[in-house]
Amino acid sequence: MGKATFSGLDFSSERSKFSVQMADLTAGNIVAQLALVDALLTALGDISFIPFGNVVNARDVPSVGAATDEDGQREFKARVRYADDATGARFSVEIPAPVRTGNLVAGTDFFNLAATDVAAFVTAFEALVKSPDDLANAVTVVNIQSVGRSL
Repeated sequence: MGKATFSGLDFSSERSKFSVQMADLTAGNIVAQLALVDALLTALGDISFIPFGNVVNARDVPSVGAATDEDGQREFKARVRYADDATGARFSVEIPAPVRTGNLVAGTDFFNLAATDVAAFVTAFEALVKSPDDLANAVTVVNIQSVGRSL
């Protein structure tokens, strides 16, 4: 199974990471798949305070230092809930240190999927990520919720 792991340092220089399933890399798709990883990495830069790097199989793109904003703490998360387009099975992944200002629906803990930076992230996420149950299945983001650290 293909997997992309994104890792970086929060404001306190504590490492935080998350992984998503992606298509297996082959000679025929490696350029396109790595471009999708780069697009998600770019979109992450607009919705998280953490400057992420990534590892896809043998390719390593290091992070570029720690978060510089005090809100860039790994204890704050954006829980991305997504569904397998073929089966409807639901999954989630947590993105550390989300930028909440200007991205939340007023009066809620949910991100506005139509907000410019959030919409760009959703587009990049859906283009790269595959269902953990079946890499042939695309996914759709259902919602993104601001959550705290699970202890």
